[in-house]
Amino acid sequence: MWGANLCWLKARRSARTKSRSLEYFCLYNSNRILLIKLLFIFWLMSDKKNLQDAYNQIAQEFSATRAYPWQELSVFIPYLKNGGKVLDLGCGNGRLIKVLEDSQMPYEYLGVDFSEQLIQAAKKNHPKHNFVVADMRDLDYPEASFDFVFLVAAFHHLETKADRQAMLDNIYYWLKPNGYLFMTNWNLLQKKYLKCFFKNIFEKKSWNDVFVPYKLPNSNRRYERYYHSFTVGELEGLLQVANFSLQPKGVYKTRFNINCLVKKT
Repeated sequence: MWGANLCWLKARRSARTKSRSLEYFCLYNSNRILLIKLLFIFWLMSDKKNLQDAYNQIAQEFSATRAYPWQELSVFIPYLKNGGKVLDLGCGNGRLIKVLEDSQMPYEYLGVDFSEQLIQAAKKNHPKHNFVVADMRDLDYPEASFDFVFLVAAFHHLETKADRQAMLDNIYYWLKPNGYLFMTNWNLLQKKYLKCFFKNIFEKKSWNDVFVPYKLPNSNRRYERYYHSFTVGELEGLLQVANFSLQPKGVYKTRFNINCLVKKT
């Protein structure tokens, strides 16, 4: 009798010990997962802050080198709507306005950039237009607010696929039916950028993440800027998930950029 009770007590104690061990194991792993998530969020915030600081520091020199728009930007002019509302995300010093003015089409413009210094330059260059200091990921506009959205050399700075997809989903929501999205991204698969693919390896989130340095003249300070090097297929996939029609131009390459001109149907 005593032997049976002793065996029962040992089994009960063993089960209780295993239960407690399982609880500790689950709690440990839960805390570890939470810590990893917090570290990842901190990492993303750090990248965003570093990029924002870099553009504020180089704003004057950067703005001076971008006084005139690229010739390839004129591809969208035939699709501008008379009196249309335009949203320019990552507007920098507002150089896109020169192309809009050349179209001789009346429009209502709003420029957004997270660099306070570049927005100051934009307001100085174009005092009649509206500009806002904000991160494009934090914006919130009503449905069908704009006829045209531009992302000129800005979308490639978003660090994760989730951010890119969410941004395109938002743009689709903000566009009016038959509205357009025009985008340019640096084509980084060029000889002069190849060495950048092998730098800052432990900060990369995918193989085609690149850190491109910017060095101010008469200074030893270098600013590393994050870029995502898109492939045509990758960008097409993101746009299709967001329900864009790959018309009238779809995704296409020029000499230095991977661009798109697509439509909300």
